[in-house]
Amino acid sequence: MIGAYVDHHIKKHPQQDMIDRGFNWIKCEPFSIADCWIFRFDSELNNPPDYLVRISDDFKFSGED
Repeated sequence: MIGAYVDHHIKKHPQQDMIDRGFNWIKCEPFSIADCWIFRFDSELNNPPDYLVRISDDFKFSGED
């Protein structure tokens, strides 16, 4: 979240920015030690902002087998 502001000049909370862009996530989890959140979206994102980085499609959230 800090990186969205410092590196990408997003002046509102990144989650609010994603809501304003119409992105719908179905699950998310914070990873405070890395100052990031991991999101699972309900569809492919069109024109995602630079502060979002795609990770592995097989990522498992806490509690998922």
